[in-house]
Amino acid sequence: MNMVYVKGAEPPTNTWALQYLDHVLMFDHQDDLLARMLLDIGHYFFTEGKRLANEEHLYSACQHYEWSKKMYRRYEITEEKKKSAEIGEIDELIRNVEQRLNPPNDDDDDRVGESAS
Repeated sequence: MNMVYVKGAEPPTNTWALQYLDHVLMFDHQDDLLARMLLDIGHYFFTEGKRLANEEHLYSACQHYEWSKKMYRRYEITEEKKKSAEIGEIDELIRNVEQRLNPPNDDDDDRVGESAS
C-alpha cells in the first residue's frame, strides 16, 4: 500500500504528479477517495490476515479478517456495489481459523471409570 492519495486534484493541472504516476492516485471528489481507501484498506487487512494465519497467529488473523470484512461492507454502503465474493471468501477463512482455534474434541475414551489395561 505504498500509494499517495491526492484529493481535489485535477489531473491535467497537476503536472508535478506525472513523474510519480506509479505512486500517486488523484481524486476530484472525496467520495471517490473514500471508496478507494476502503477497498485498499480492506485488501491490506485481508492480506495481513492470510499472512498471520500462515504464521499461526490465529487470533490476530481472525481480527484482521473481521476488519477486512468491515471495510468491504462500508464500501458496499458507500458505492452501492457488492463485494459478495470477497466477503464470502473472508467468511470461509474466518470459519477455518476458528476451527483451528477450537478443534473438535476427538476424545474416544468412553471407558470412564475403567482401568486402562
